[in-house]
Amino acid sequence: MSYRRRAAQSAEAFDRLVSPELLRLVPGLQEVLQVEGDPGALADALDGVAGIDYVLRTTRVEGGSRLTQLRGMSARVQPTDKPWQTFTVRMTSVDRRHPCEYHKRLEALRDAEACVIAPSWMLQAYVSKDRSKLLTMGLASTAKVIYAVRDAAARINPARRRAWDKARSGATLRDPDSSVYFRHNRQDGKVFAVVPWDAVEADVVDNRPKPTPKPKRAAGVQLSLLAGMFNG
Repeated sequence: MSYRRRAAQSAEAFDRLVSPELLRLVPGLQEVLQVEGDPGALADALDGVAGIDYVLRTTRVEGGSRLTQLRGMSARVQPTDKPWQTFTVRMTSVDRRHPCEYHKRLEALRDAEACVIAPSWMLQAYVSKDRSKLLTMGLASTAKVIYAVRDAAARINPARRRAWDKARSGATLRDPDSSVYFRHNRQDGKVFAVVPWDAVEADVVDNRPKPTPKPKRAAGVQLSLLAGMFNG
């Protein structure tokens, strides 16, 4: 499937399944504006350069005044049989001319005083394979996610990292004291960081089916069974 086809399917699933939950989840959220796929030059720059897929318009009342703000957000909508509760961050670039997602976000955070445009929030949603329902969704500050990856990477011995990267065995790489870990994509060998939602205090929507509790026997039935055992 082509990139454009995947992007179109992702955008459709976002509009139908994710956006309504986002409007309920984010206080004061008035509008979700799509950037990715918009043909305009500004939208193309926000998506292709800054990595912003959507712009969120929020409103709140402060000191008697109505304050409206815009925040950029990156978003991933992934069809899956297993609804994860994690963010994934690309650690290797698509080509040598462009930095990977992680380094791009990290540099933007370092240049915050220069007002570099970058997504304030990260969203990752997992939908059913047929894209009929939203399973799980997490929303968190981009800074929290990227700094969690940075700190986890700093804990790992460089020699161990090089050996793991060379082997590409499919095994995960992590420090025992960190819940963040690293893995190779089985399709293309690219490295991803995996960040659990609870490690970055993400706001979560969880629509996974709840397990059906086992029926409990009534106390009277259990007593009668015991009485029958002793009387027998």
